[in-house]
Amino acid sequence: MNQNLDTLGELEVSYKYKSNLSEKPKINSSLDAYQIANKFITQDVIGMQEKLIVLYLNNCNIFIGCLNKFSGSLTSTIFDVKMIVGTGIKLMASAAIVIHNHPSGNLKPSNEDIKATEKLKAAFNYMDIKLLDHLIISPESKFLSFSDEGIL
Repeated sequence: MNQNLDTLGELEVSYKYKSNLSEKPKINSSLDAYQIANKFITQDVIGMQEKLIVLYLNNCNIFIGCLNKFSGSLTSTIFDVKMIVGTGIKLMASAAIVIHNHPSGNLKPSNEDIKATEKLKAAFNYMDIKLLDHLIISPESKFLSFSDEGIL
């Protein structure tokens, strides 16, 4: 073997909180998740285009991070399961909540919404991250929780 193994890189992962955990919100209900979501999906865009965010929680349901990278059209958004699960792994998350908006104001989940939730749940389960909920939010300050409705 003539290859120089000394030049191989080494992966090092770390995470530094910017504040104490005691200063971070704890999510005890779908309403708590909805209130945090409103900080990321603002009224400026909620009625214009679909956005999908993921809230990550530690094992005490304390909010430790948010993935806010997915925007779409008026009627759909595309997301990357690898990026969503990978971010949860990097954060050492124990749980996650997926949230997206329906600009139309219709809170009824589409078949695509349900299939996407099942796909994310399966991917998260494989990595021991629990998908606690999926919220659909509307421009009328209303929301639907998959968990509360028995869908998840």
